[in-house]
Amino acid sequence: MSGTSDSTTRTLSARSRNSLFLSLRTAWAVPRPGSRQKAAVLSIDYGSVDLHLRTRPSGPVQTTPAGTAHFLEHRLFAKPYGDITEQINRLGGDVNASTSFTSTIFSLTCIEHFAAHLELLL
Repeated sequence: MSGTSDSTTRTLSARSRNSLFLSLRTAWAVPRPGSRQKAAVLSIDYGSVDLHLRTRPSGPVQTTPAGTAHFLEHRLFAKPYGDITEQINRLGGDVNASTSFTSTIFSLTCIEHFAAHLELLL
């Protein structure tokens, strides 16, 4: 077990030293016959071990304090016009988020008004 732990620590330490450009991954919509529920998952390549990032591809590398990914996870829901969680709930949807070591994930589920829900999330 200690070999696995050491290997994981080395991998995560190496990743945290590298600069990382905040980017969105490709989004896919896959219909499920017979299902009324719609879902979207937004994944950002920035997690709890990441301490450096770029906000633009050619921008400078910025050093961030530990906990920044989790802080940004919560900030995505706070918009100038209000908290999107409440707005998505009023439309009948549900939104959630989580931060792992290497990414931050936002998930959305709804039955109706999918485009409106997605617009709020993005």
